[in-house]
Amino acid sequence: MKKDNTTAIIIICGGQSKRLWPLSKYQSKNFLNLWGKPPLEETLLRFLDIVPRENIFFVGAKKEKNSFYSLAKKYKLKRNNFILEPQAKNTAAAVLLGLLAVESKLGDKKVVIAPIDHLIKPQKKFLADLKCALSAAQEGKIVTFAIMPRFPSVNFGYIELDKKKKLAGCAYKVKRFIEKPSLKKAKILLKKGNYFFNSGIFVSTLNVLLSQYRSYYKEFSLFSKYYSHKSLDKIYSQLEDIPFDKAIMEKTKDAASVIANFSWYDFGTWNAVYELLPKDSSKNAVAKKVFVSGGKENLVYKDKASLGKKKILVLGLDRIRVVDTPEFLLISSEEGLDLLKSSLKEIDES
Repeated sequence: MKKDNTTAIIIICGGQSKRLWPLSKYQSKNFLNLWGKPPLEETLLRFLDIVPRENIFFVGAKKEKNSFYSLAKKYKLKRNNFILEPQAKNTAAAVLLGLLAVESKLGDKKVVIAPIDHLIKPQKKFLADLKCALSAAQEGKIVTFAIMPRFPSVNFGYIELDKKKKLAGCAYKVKRFIEKPSLKKAKILLKKGNYFFNSGIFVSTLNVLLSQYRSYYKEFSLFSKYYSHKSLDKIYSQLEDIPFDKAIMEKTKDAASVIANFSWYDFGTWNAVYELLPKDSSKNAVAKKVFVSGGKENLVYKDKASLGKKKILVLGLDRIRVVDTPEFLLISSEEGLDLLKSSLKEIDES
């Protein structure tokens, strides 16, 4: 397959992975090997099918530099295509950092912005939808993929589409973005029928995206100045912690969306991991030496260091989530995981 040299990929891989605690206490989700290949490698391989390797950029945490460089060596990637943030300031800063790197190294390109915590299949359908999104991007749009919701969720943003306004053949105008609603509101949105999960993958052109940042991101000029002088440490401590969706997508008048034909799973939570793991006849997803009696739809996960040790017996419980590591044990109901991020401060300070 001929590689598309007119497109650059920015892989966002700097998240703190708090929703996958306690496993993320030892390693970020970039390199967690839950079912074959770590997510960062899965994402890289998806795009190596599409563009030359020198057109793939990574924005991640400076503290993971050695792991990133090991990946670069394995796949013959350029080290300077790994853009390292001095601290996490959410995706608005990370995306801008990637855009400035693409501009300095490749000039104006079509751009795909992709997080690493997605499983996407089949590749053929993804490529067809991406082709459509790239076509809409050339019309000056910022395009995301709209995912048909399978259940109400407080962990995903939502998109309201205007199905009467079709753009560039297969994309629709976006009426509005809704960032992670309450469970009550999520249930209402699902019933309306024109609300979709926001995939978090964005497709546009470099010039359009930088123009949107100039209009809506108040730190753009200062950020660009410090980037050009290679002194990001000075600016990062002053940046607002804000996602790309809120900084740009909720304000832009050029948002569009392609309704995805591919299957999409965000595995950034233990409930999502449960969905993807193999299950027994009672829909339990359990590790070795775990036994469940009289219970269904449970997840019991052990990390490698815990696999060969104690046996676990679960009796008469449904839809619980257990994650076992040498230092930490997480026990939660399915719904209780919504409290995980907000509860970590207390355990970290104890």
